[in-house]
Amino acid sequence: MAHSSVSKDKLKRLYVQGLTLAEAARSVGMGYNSARGIKSRAKASGDDWDIAHAARIHSSAGTDNQISILLTEFYSQFQATINALKEDKRIKPLERATALASLMDSFSKITKAARMSDPKAAQYAIALDVTTALGEFIKNRYPDIAKTFFDAINEFGPELTRLFAKN
Repeated sequence: MAHSSVSKDKLKRLYVQGLTLAEAARSVGMGYNSARGIKSRAKASGDDWDIAHAARIHSSAGTDNQISILLTEFYSQFQATINALKEDKRIKPLERATALASLMDSFSKITKAARMSDPKAAQYAIALDVTTALGEFIKNRYPDIAKTFFDAINEFGPELTRLFAKN
């Protein structure tokens, strides 16, 4: 279904203002996959909504939420890097192992720092660890439902943030 430029603009505005993409899509009456496609095409043409979205979240978050935001961003980059390392067949095994070891070391350090500075952030880090482990389990054991699981986890992300954000 084709969406009007007004709907697309409103989708972007709501997302940049801090709604998740799923929430913004619901607000404008479009499906999540349509919204994701619109956002991807915008990025491909040089309009990266995530930059504005992240800036808005950082500027409106108090210092208590900064650790949770940083953990979320780190986790997103961590997962993307793991996926890239798995998929790029040009990387030699030793280089892949070295990169994975370095990545795991960074992950360990950032979660340890979060635990020391904020108990809620520590719980959040554990929740992210469990979510990652569950995702890997489902991907390996039940590949036919993996896409549905990952779509659900992406929509559940804001709920995790709400559960572990300081009041």
